[in-house]
Amino acid sequence: MLAKSVGDWKTISRFWMDPAGEPMETEGSGKTEMILGGRYQKSTHKSSMMGMETEGIFIMGYDNATQEFTATWIDNIGTGTAVARGRYDESTNSITLNGTMVDPMSKQEMKFREVSKFLDNDHHLLEMYMMYNGQEFKSMEIESFRQ
Repeated sequence: MLAKSVGDWKTISRFWMDPAGEPMETEGSGKTEMILGGRYQKSTHKSSMMGMETEGIFIMGYDNATQEFTATWIDNIGTGTAVARGRYDESTNSITLNGTMVDPMSKQEMKFREVSKFLDNDHHLLEMYMMYNGQEFKSMEIESFRQ
């Protein structure tokens, strides 16, 4: 299932700093490959945010023991690692991951939810949700188009 995403991607990223505000939008690129004997999917992303070149690496696999997807995210914006796990929903053709990361500003652990929607083989949408004043809001989305 994860191998279907192998290839080069054009991305459009949208970031919300304030739940009531308009998103910042930027274009970028991604490359997805299978690693470690096809057990894991590795995606590298390049874009920019507020004039800064950004790079990130996303690793996802399926843990046969727990029967869950597991994922990690690292980037050059901070020094932390986001870690998540979740399940595939066949009815929506999406993977929902719940995880934690440390907010670099407050240095407090925070929860997040990430939904990867496989709209078709050449068009994916990743949505990231965070908590703000006790309410969940969409903080980011990355729309990907196969090159």
